[in-house]
Amino acid sequence: MSAKELQKNTPSYFSNPHKTPYVYRTIPDAVQNWADLRPNTAAVVVRDLGKPRQLLTFQQLARDARVFAESLVRVGLRPGENVALYVRNSAEWMVGFCGVVMAGGVAVTAMSYHPGTCVRAATEVNCRFIILDIREAQRLQDPHLLDDDIQAQCNTHNFDTKAIILVQNSPKSRRFMGFSDLVKRTDDTAGQVTLPLLDPDGICLMFPTSGTTGKSKYMLHSHFAIINGSKAVADRVGLSPGDVFFTDRAMGYSGGFPSYVFSVGITMLFVQTMPIPSTESVEFLMSALKEEQATSGFFPPYLLFDLARLDSRSDEKCSKLRKVMLGGQVLQRQMFETLHRFAEKPVCIYGMSELFGYFTTKPGENILPKEELTYLPCEGIQVKIVDDSDNVVHVGTEGEICIRSFSLSREYFGKDISPLLDSKGWYHTGDMGRLTKCGHLTISGRRKEIIKRGTFIVYPAAVENPLRDHPDVEEVYAVGVPDVRLLEEVCVCILPKQGSELTVECIRCFAEQVFQPALSPDKRGLMPGYFFIMDDIPRLITAKVNRRELKQRCVELLKSRSGREHVA
Repeated sequence: MSAKELQKNTPSYFSNPHKTPYVYRTIPDAVQNWADLRPNTAAVVVRDLGKPRQLLTFQQLARDARVFAESLVRVGLRPGENVALYVRNSAEWMVGFCGVVMAGGVAVTAMSYHPGTCVRAATEVNCRFIILDIREAQRLQDPHLLDDDIQAQCNTHNFDTKAIILVQNSPKSRRFMGFSDLVKRTDDTAGQVTLPLLDPDGICLMFPTSGTTGKSKYMLHSHFAIINGSKAVADRVGLSPGDVFFTDRAMGYSGGFPSYVFSVGITMLFVQTMPIPSTESVEFLMSALKEEQATSGFFPPYLLFDLARLDSRSDEKCSKLRKVMLGGQVLQRQMFETLHRFAEKPVCIYGMSELFGYFTTKPGENILPKEELTYLPCEGIQVKIVDDSDNVVHVGTEGEICIRSFSLSREYFGKDISPLLDSKGWYHTGDMGRLTKCGHLTISGRRKEIIKRGTFIVYPAAVENPLRDHPDVEEVYAVGVPDVRLLEEVCVCILPKQGSELTVECIRCFAEQVFQPALSPDKRGLMPGYFFIMDDIPRLITAKVNRRELKQRCVELLKSRSGREHVA
């Protein structure tokens, strides 16, 4: 049988079995383990421009979390109850999370800290308590008026004000509990509370998704999945005790969740970066990485863009990181040069909030801008590719990526939400890709982002990637807009490089040279029907492009016939 015939008879399935023993412990047990082994080592360091540096050792974390857990039990928290953790990156977040879990609660994290919406959001997921950080809001509003706003929210949503725990330096109101009061051990309270016995398979965390489907959903994760899933990633990348791992992501989101603190015992360095970058913020980031002796980290591509654009000498101010993970958005061409200035062993990752584990490029592999990246699953992950009828396709055939793993979330929270896993335990990611017989996975794009133009299916990436080669293009995204005749038409949104004078006519001519529509069977091929030069690109809180909003913008522009669009 020839290689081609063999490929046609080989199903697109690959399994990377777990080769190292699982760690069967809870997160509080893991914290105490590292506190015994490395008591004076920092578990987390938090750096924020213009604010004091925060450092929490493993010993401090274990001690303060236990006191906080005892306080929560004392004020009425029962095992299995949800506790909203609406706190910015801080030592208080770490103590709050570990304390909630140690008390038997389920920590519900959030990517929004607006006091006006926090109570409503917490009641939607049946939270018993809310730990709320209002320190930023206090700078903009009188503390007493802010207290009134929170009180009004509690009244509107029938939430007990006595179940609000405020994180602030000096509470002026006694209407709510103070976080600092609950982490203070006193002689009359020490040892009076018995904490519940925890199960490693028990649920301890509820994560929100990034909202790419329009509304965030909450996923349930167990101690076992968090510790072993993140440990498999750490083993793949080479993280170990002694590493200082940088991230700028929120602790309450999968990209910034401090799982490596629990699974590997490393120090995680959280540096707050600016939504609108400046030379000052880049200087601060570089100084923090150097002063904290960062050895590894997660670099979203937009950070590489900021470093390349705002400080060409930034690599001189920061020693090279040995291990760097990248993911979350498309790597633009100019980011690759910056990447190799900062990272000895860059690794691109493919993952999702539903999974505590990643697919990664091969560590040490040279990542080039024009090459199609291939990913291998970390230990404990199975992957298959299926067609629209849920049948496994042959190797090399494009289809939907499905994943099965011990580190997958068990379910989404709520009654009116479709199941996360199918009847056989597979998670349908909604991403399209191809798989080789050796398990190398290539990502094509989102299934729901597919553009159906007439009888042809157009993948956004197939349009976007060639257009990125234009020297004046910073970012490019293709979306489908309604078309009476073809059902959908391809609409390209271009964010030009700063200072460039890119025009619609220029990018249209470039596209015609690249796609050569006249040579295609339908005389269109991948040639877009509409072009827009955009001043900005809408994004989710995770920094990914918000394609739903981008598509809506295009539809509105086409309806009004305003803006700088071009109809081919």
